[in-house]
Amino acid sequence: MTGWTSLLKEVIPSPCYYRPFVCRNPKNGFPDSHDVLIVGEARATNFHKDWWDFWTPELGFDYSRFHIEYLNARPDGKPSKTRRALDHFYSNGVAAVETNASNGDGVWDSNANVVKILLENMPNLKAVVVHGRTAQDFITRFQVIIPVKVYKTRHLRFVSYDKINNLWC
Repeated sequence: MTGWTSLLKEVIPSPCYYRPFVCRNPKNGFPDSHDVLIVGEARATNFHKDWWDFWTPELGFDYSRFHIEYLNARPDGKPSKTRRALDHFYSNGVAAVETNASNGDGVWDSNANVVKILLENMPNLKAVVVHGRTAQDFITRFQVIIPVKVYKTRHLRFVSYDKINNLWC
């Protein structure tokens, strides 16, 4: 879908060595096919791959390829506590787009343009899950355009799987 590609090129530089967002839907890599937006604080794992290497106009975001590179970048090859919590969230059948308040450059709100585009172009959106105090403060700037309920929680690395199961259902 070239529409998404054009839209994203307006706010995501090329090359892009931060992680503006990740789509996690096994059927479709375009944000508009997802029903939840998850907003965290900042990525914990850095790796020097261009985000655009995981995006194609025909398929959107390729999470499988991204996940392999992500694990390769981890010191022990295992997912972080936050990634494990997100994996548990997805095991409940949720299709979500993950993003953060910061693009990782140490500047909070630096991912605001990406979040705005996601919120305005995800017609199937059913919930926004915001984890961590900084992310909660960040999301308040979008309250006017968020068309669904916002669920706020502690950072997911501190949330039990039982609470994740009941987070927004």
